[in-house]
Amino acid sequence: MSPPSTPSPPLQARSRDKLERVLLAAEELLDEALFEQLSMSAIAERAGVSVGTIYTRFRAKDDLLPALFERHQTVVRARIAPFFEALRAERSLRARVERAVAFAVDYHRRHRGLLRALTMYVRANADAIPAQAWKERAGQYRAVAELVVGDAQGVARRDPVTAAEFFLGVVNSVCREQVLFDDVTPLRGRKTSLTSLKRRLGDAFHRDLTSR
Repeated sequence: MSPPSTPSPPLQARSRDKLERVLLAAEELLDEALFEQLSMSAIAERAGVSVGTIYTRFRAKDDLLPALFERHQTVVRARIAPFFEALRAERSLRARVERAVAFAVDYHRRHRGLLRALTMYVRANADAIPAQAWKERAGQYRAVAELVVGDAQGVARRDPVTAAEFFLGVVNSVCREQVLFDDVTPLRGRKTSLTSLKRRLGDAFHRDLTSR
């Protein structure tokens, strides 16, 4: 099965506006339900357009995913800037670690439906993701790792930034399993609260950076 394709951006301002409304409507609905539970008619109603308008651009619901992925890449750039500033303002390694973990957990929870749909899309269509998107994601991980480490005061690792970068990947992997896919994970019976998850990840992250 071929992956969903991203249609070319519309040229007319009116068409661009309709596309943005459709994508925003899909994102809003993903705050309320999972992607597999959405219908094109519900998206059209939320966007204030006809179902036919959506189908002129997207053959099926899955074809929305590449466009949602591209839109999210743009949105993340804006959302991550205040987070960077907050990390820079923290004085201690422990505080920076806890802020980084809290941001990851809260972001996955707040945008659970969207991130779950995009994760499934990426897993099924990794080869279709532009190389630039992977490069940008790696750059974001690196930037966060550098800010978490700061002046490396109290860090015992020989290469603290690489160590922090690796553990950020661990944090996001845990968030995907226990926040995005908490209904299907083998650990579902543990009923871990978000507060407990943040504390355990923060403790493990800090210990990983400071243990000799």
